[in-house]
Amino acid sequence: MRLRAWWAGFAGRDPNRVDQFDQSLAGLLTAAQGEARGSRLLAGVLADKLAMRGERIGQARKLLDHALDEGHLLAHAGSEAILVWEGVFALIVLDQAPRAEALAGKMLALSRSRGSVVGVSASACVRAAVLVRRGDLIEAETDIRAVADLAADYGVTFAIPQALYWGTDALIERPALADLAALATAAKLDPGMDATLFGAILAETRGRLALADANFPAARAELRAAAYIYRALHVVNPNLACWRSALALAIAGEDRAQALALADSELADARRLGFARPEGIALRTRGILTGGEQGLSDLREAVEVLAGTDARLEHARALVELGAALRRANQRAAAREPLRTGLDLAYRCGATRLAQRAREELQATGARPRRAVLTGLEALTPSERRVAGLAADGMSNPQIAQALFITLNTVEGHLRHTYQKLSISSRSQLPAALRSAAPDPGTSGGQPKTTVAP
Repeated sequence: MRLRAWWAGFAGRDPNRVDQFDQSLAGLLTAAQGEARGSRLLAGVLADKLAMRGERIGQARKLLDHALDEGHLLAHAGSEAILVWEGVFALIVLDQAPRAEALAGKMLALSRSRGSVVGVSASACVRAAVLVRRGDLIEAETDIRAVADLAADYGVTFAIPQALYWGTDALIERPALADLAALATAAKLDPGMDATLFGAILAETRGRLALADANFPAARAELRAAAYIYRALHVVNPNLACWRSALALAIAGEDRAQALALADSELADARRLGFARPEGIALRTRGILTGGEQGLSDLREAVEVLAGTDARLEHARALVELGAALRRANQRAAAREPLRTGLDLAYRCGATRLAQRAREELQATGARPRRAVLTGLEALTPSERRVAGLAADGMSNPQIAQALFITLNTVEGHLRHTYQKLSISSRSQLPAALRSAAPDPGTSGGQPKTTVAP
């Protein structure tokens, strides 16, 4: 059963084997209903495959419940962490991010206790995915860097495409992560892997980064390469990947009709599956492509849809696009409110690039946005904050090094910098210093509070 789970995991993401997977699916689904550990592992893998395809969503949820029942799936979070990874990520694809985050925490603790580098990497990827989708970009940096460090120290390079993919929005919005973004260009997959889902997510990451830098030829090439694999694997669930919106924006200059068709297709799938975040993204994309009154209507609807979710970054993007469109339509007074709100949300998310654009758009309307004031925990890097938190909880330096899979010298260096930035001189002062450095009620998640002059 465990071998069948491994086979399904790889065949379901390989265009050269997906037909074999489809032919075997009925038998695999029957096998996954068993009570054996291998059956539970298979159930998690199949839930991920069905979720990615946007097929049999109800059955995918039942498979996941079967896999996760009484901790069965997490029992494999060691040598088979890669397959457990698929099941936990299926929760994100099925819009159950809080449940995925809770499981990632358990998986992380279990993997650390077993010394599983693969398990720690998988847990960090899941947590980064949840944080980025929620708009906590600064917090997500900690986990993305953790995966990169583990890959460098232990050779788990296959985890890098996953970490970069789920962290793409953080790489786009935070110029300080340029070193991580460069890994997307430097990453090389085995030729056999490059033609699978792993290659698709790496190509999509590169394409979205190129699109953010207005390098449209590169964006088109990478996103089309990703689209070829996604289509071969029947990946249409936009809660996994909004690749059609990205490709639509990349090709809009050369084929507007095809771009609109892509956005409409993604919007239809988001609505069919009932996922609000990708619905808002597709509406924003269509609003940008359409322009005029219809475009403004789509952008307003995107803002409304996303306001009801916890996807703060996507909400901020929709607000800024709406404000920019109103400003271009010479409705400057009306543009200021969405731009102000978008600016505030962007700062709270740590979305530096989006915040800068919102500031420029506000200035173009005649408003005078003030600079954000960074206070408290903003003084610490994500890695420093992670180490300081564990030290404040009473862990020794060797324990922290072992828990985070970093060297003792790295721990000591992070603590030394933390003491300097928080103006303290000893470990015993850390708990109080971190509490006093916490954000006030006017901020969210340690992000800077910003005000905008009228």
